[in-house]
Amino acid sequence: MKNIVKAMTFGELASKYFPSICDRHARRKLRNWINLCKPLRKSLGDLSYDDTTRSLTPRMVMAVYQFLGEP
Repeated sequence: MKNIVKAMTFGELASKYFPSICDRHARRKLRNWINLCKPLRKSLGDLSYDDTTRSLTPRMVMAVYQFLGEP
């Protein structure tokens, strides 16, 4: 059975990937990872993501999981 992917804030997702660091640094680190992964950056761009996006749709979250793996 698949897990249901829900919409979440960028900070929530960043905290899942980097639970041991503060929220601000987790967000910065996840944005850096996204910017370094060109295919992910393109996929998110097609979904209207940019560097100021704070809320992620389920499709955006699924794209991150596809390229970076689930946290």
